[in-house]
Amino acid sequence: MAPKTEIQTRPARLLLPDGTETQATVQWEVFSAQSAGKRAVQAWILSWGAAIAAVFIPLLHFILVPGLIITGPILFFVMSRARSRMLGGQGTCPACQAPFTIGAGQTSPRFYDLCTSCRREVTVELDRSQG
Repeated sequence: MAPKTEIQTRPARLLLPDGTETQATVQWEVFSAQSAGKRAVQAWILSWGAAIAAVFIPLLHFILVPGLIITGPILFFVMSRARSRMLGGQGTCPACQAPFTIGAGQTSPRFYDLCTSCRREVTVELDRSQG
């Protein structure tokens, strides 16, 4: 059976310091335990593969090889525990009402982003109650 991932759409709020807010949606990729494990093993193998390739780089191999060998198990541990990641989202800027794109990769429930139209700092609050 193939590892399963699921894409979920969740609500978020875009806030200004004066209290003005608009609604947004974010896309999350949710991993099954099997899928998270597979990603973690792939990261470990990639790290150790890069360590093997780094053996042939003069002088840098003294730093790269030990660093990549240590990084492999650390990546495995971190990635095997990760059950979801944010892919990004869309909303409307509360300041200028222009389309607002939320960048991928955020994991905290509250973070700051800039509107590409008016360049104002907007607080993004994710609704984590759904996952």
